[in-house]
Amino acid sequence: MRKFYKLAFVFFFTTSFVAQHHNHIDHTNVRDGEKVEYCVTHKKLEKVLADPIKANAFSALQQQLAQEEQTRSLNKAGTIYKVPIVFHVLHNGGSENISRAQILDALDILNEDFRKQNSDANNVVSAFQGMPSDIEIEFVLATKAPNGQCFSGVTRTQSPLTVEPVPQFSWQFGGEEQVDAVFEGNDVYQGNWSHTRYLNVFICKEIGGAAGYTFNPGTGNSTFFNSIFMLHNYMGSIGTSIPQLS
Repeated sequence: MRKFYKLAFVFFFTTSFVAQHHNHIDHTNVRDGEKVEYCVTHKKLEKVLADPIKANAFSALQQQLAQEEQTRSLNKAGTIYKVPIVFHVLHNGGSENISRAQILDALDILNEDFRKQNSDANNVVSAFQGMPSDIEIEFVLATKAPNGQCFSGVTRTQSPLTVEPVPQFSWQFGGEEQVDAVFEGNDVYQGNWSHTRYLNVFICKEIGGAAGYTFNPGTGNSTFFNSIFMLHNYMGSIGTSIPQLS
């Protein structure tokens, strides 16, 4: 379980995303030429920790994870860990209903980065020189749905909720409604896609002003808090994907 939560955390920083909601975009946290914030993990976490109950639960789990990290052995060199990943496309008949080819392109780029097979692997700023490495993790499309049915690793759901709704209350997250829409209406399996069995990636048209986001490990114990959310045009390098700024 520890490895899986850590994986989502590392995936988040590798792809450089997370942003704030709708009308609260911090324009000092936006790259030139873009209209979304690229990283606001701290803002997401602050919102969760504003709830004392969630804050206590988060603190307790952080202590538990720290203890587990001390007792578990590290990855043995040469052992490739394969993580089943599911891409949930939430669309309303528009360009956000991206092709399988674009999804596979994004998956290839992700695996190249994690296995240090990308051509610019050593082209990093001086502070990070010597750090890039092959961490021996590969993401593979899941082949079985929660009910055991074979599928392609991609689900598709048509719903207006591809545009994240504005939460009614300050403690709510609009993305939770997007997760519910997918779980209730996708074309493969209607029900929970557990974060302990899959790395769930939700692809949408609008996710609250973000290019993409996730949460720190231990933020919550639901699929929502342990998933990745991405704009369709930040997926891969073909199709609807826009050129990413370095």
